[in-house]
Amino acid sequence: MKKFRFRFEAVLRQREIVLDEKRGVLAEAQRKRSLAESLLDERRAALTAQLQAGPRVHTAFDASTELVRQRYILSLRQEIRRREQQLALIEQEVEKARVVVTEAHQAMRAIEVLREADEAEWRHALKRAEERMTDEHNSSRHGRH
Repeated sequence: MKKFRFRFEAVLRQREIVLDEKRGVLAEAQRKRSLAESLLDERRAALTAQLQAGPRVHTAFDASTELVRQRYILSLRQEIRRREQQLALIEQEVEKARVVVTEAHQAMRAIEVLREADEAEWRHALKRAEERMTDEHNSSRHGRH
């Protein structure tokens, strides 16, 4: 009997390629999220350090130095807000990519189910053919009574 050949093998390969591509997009979005989170954490740590440090104690008050410090704190807060907004957008991007990967996986799985069904049918036909050949061999060998 001939070797098993899946009728939609090209479709299965194409869907595997699409799934790999979508997984790559998801991985890139997750990498962007990780980078955005680390930058946001750095800015929050810098803000916390500036707020905890406060104006210098035991030194004369210098208005220009305090003004620079306050402006730096303000810019850190603005940057933190901007990075939080960016992170929210990246989270949406990650979630969309995750949905796309799930859909691509389901599409590929549908073809795999067809392949499994076709292979089971092929195996059943192969078994029937082998049984027929065995029966013919036995009947020709022992003769019919």
